[in-house]
Amino acid sequence: MCLPLYYSFGSVKWRKLKAVGISATLGGLSQPMGAFLGYLFMGYYGEDHFDVGKLNYVFGVSMAVTSGFLVVIALSMYGSAVSFSARPNFVLLWCLIGMCTIGILTTFINH
Repeated sequence: MCLPLYYSFGSVKWRKLKAVGISATLGGLSQPMGAFLGYLFMGYYGEDHFDVGKLNYVFGVSMAVTSGFLVVIALSMYGSAVSFSARPNFVLLWCLIGMCTIGILTTFINH
């Protein structure tokens, strides 16, 4: 996060400190703000009274959005790996081995 901010400030004095400060602030506040927004969205009703249906819905939506982002990132990295590789079949082989390993381990963990 720091590098794009560092270059975007141009020739501003203290640009390195500003870039690190903004990155640290955004990185440090994102989790507490997300927890607070989740608390507000879930609507806590007192002692152990969460709406389970709403909780399952929020969990499903957050997992779907996160997995979508990760798939987009993985596909863009795969394209870069194939374009920079001298042997694209080597990249494909290890990509398939990695996906199969994750699938098999997920099956063993869940059952």
